[in-house]
Amino acid sequence: AILGIVDTRLSDAEGRKKVLRISIKSRPGQSIDTTQMRVHVFFYDKDSAGNIELTESKIVTQWISPPVNWSENEPELLDATYTAPSEPGTELVGYVVGVYYAGELQDTRANPGSLATENPLPLYLTSQNP
Repeated sequence: AILGIVDTRLSDAEGRKKVLRISIKSRPGQSIDTTQMRVHVFFYDKDSAGNIELTESKIVTQWISPPVNWSENEPELLDATYTAPSEPGTELVGYVVGVYYAGELQDTRANPGSLATENPLPLYLTSQNP
């Protein structure tokens, strides 16, 4: 893998929002073509009946320090903002993050870890994958 997730931190934001900050680092000396890179972030909610499902909330991602290039051998930071659904009794359970380069899964993080086991990410992106 030439890209890896160094850290993920979920924090509260204003209103019904939470922000997941994802720190991604490249292997030293690697030249990264940002057009070949994809970060997939999935948040999971639990409804009032106890079912865990992929959220229907809109997720907004934003790089903190563009341009993203990894040329200084420092991690690049991506924020994924989650807005809690308005349905009563629905709560955030956790998240799964996958970093892809040239269509291949480079690294994943999940909290709780069981979400990654129950909702595995594809090893390779195809045109059918999001």
